[in-house]
Amino acid sequence: GHGCVVQGDALATHAPKMSRDEGQLTFVENAVHIHNKVRAFAGWPGTSAEFIVGPPDQKETVKVKVITTRVRRAAGGPALGVHDVRLSEAGDALVVTCDDGSLVDVLELQPPGKKAMDA
Repeated sequence: GHGCVVQGDALATHAPKMSRDEGQLTFVENAVHIHNKVRAFAGWPGTSAEFIVGPPDQKETVKVKVITTRVRRAAGGPALGVHDVRLSEAGDALVVTCDDGSLVDVLELQPPGKKAMDA
């Protein structure tokens, strides 16, 4: 076709196989990067994150699959390591503060042993 550039076989390289570890979300990246990672890893290997849940005297860490996200705020002030998690005003998402202060909404997730559900 017109405008196509054919890569020479001698210049081709192979990418290493992706692993499940690459799908781990730690929220140290910007919200846009996290949202794009969730979209890119949809299906396999998927993305997951660990959240601390429960009352103050019975907190536990739960690893969930993150299915769908959206960017709430693409930039913000530094929050360095303070990954605040709260329910959105509309009650339709978990709002996570990333290290740079940007915000990502987790819209759909899957707890261990359960079906995918709205946040």
